[in-house]
Amino acid sequence: MIDVKKMGLSKPEVARGIDPHKPYRQSCLSIDGPAISDALYAHDIAILDAVGGMPGFEVFPVGTDLATTGTALKEFCTDRGATIVETGANAIEPALVYLRDRLFLIWGGTEETEMGLIDNTFGPGFDASNDAGLKLKDLYITGLVTDVPYANKDDVIEGGCLCLFVNDTTGAISVGAAGGSDDGVTEYAITGTTIINVGEYEDNAGDKYVTVDFVC
Repeated sequence: MIDVKKMGLSKPEVARGIDPHKPYRQSCLSIDGPAISDALYAHDIAILDAVGGMPGFEVFPVGTDLATTGTALKEFCTDRGATIVETGANAIEPALVYLRDRLFLIWGGTEETEMGLIDNTFGPGFDASNDAGLKLKDLYITGLVTDVPYANKDDVIEGGCLCLFVNDTTGAISVGAAGGSDDGVTEYAITGTTIINVGEYEDNAGDKYVTVDFVC
């Protein structure tokens, strides 16, 4: 999670609604479901999965470096019926192809007080708070906080793709934007996404974060 508290963590905004006077008329699909393995927060990216007979959101599996994160993603996908022959870091791209239609952006999660009302529904220690996720298809989102360092703001490519950033050393996965990664981070494009604007968000401590508006 990127900690950008400002009267609570701000949500990304769904810029297209049902107002016929709005210019971008894509629809979007939202789903409520529990965070399965770990807490999820607004601006996180998650994978739609199944738990206890209902839809839930899974965090991205990671390893200890770029290659082992590729292995973890491959195992996650093959356990769900995918066939991926690539290994190590080379498995990340085909895993994303397999997962593309299951990618969701968390719109409201653990930071929302009402999301914790049904904790422990599935047993002690299980975060069963209902998070709201937006499917990364047919939508227009503004104000998504990315993991792009503020110093790299001008390197983000308008017209480029939303990306997964994978840290080469730690294997950690975060949401980024094409062109904006720092040294030691590999970008993996989320196909079908187009960045249309680059902005910034400032938290109460004065720290600045790079935001993007995108369509997909």
